[in-house]
Amino acid sequence: MHYAGYHTVPIDPVSVDQGQTFSIVLKTTNPVYTYPIAFERRISGYSSGATASAGQSFISPDGVSWSDLTKSYSNSNACIKAFGIVKPDPVADFKATPALGVRNLTVRFTDLSTGPALTQWQWNFGDGSDNSTEKNPVHTYTRPAPIL
Repeated sequence: MHYAGYHTVPIDPVSVDQGQTFSIVLKTTNPVYTYPIAFERRISGYSSGATASAGQSFISPDGVSWSDLTKSYSNSNACIKAFGIVKPDPVADFKATPALGVRNLTVRFTDLSTGPALTQWQWNFGDGSDNSTEKNPVHTYTRPAPIL
């Protein structure tokens, strides 16, 4: 069989947050063999370290009704793997220019944050005035801001 073995199948990228549950659904057709998906289970001396839990692998003869693989084959999982890229956590970094001054001081705030691109901002200037949702706002302090 020239199709035997493991194969990598590229898919369109999807965003998944760390710890988020997701599913991989495969539809295969094979008119000769009725169980085309490989699965592993614990076999003493061979795959005794294999583990599986209910709710991890499901099978369906028609894509409509699904059953948990562990109900038919205890401690078994389908041999399907998903690979992804972990995005780094964002690192907040902001600059205020100038950082000190007297009343009626106009300050330019610059977002220097790194990591995944931010799409929203919520600035609180600390002096009871309006907030800003701009990426790099400019604010004029007409009264002293509280010292934190």
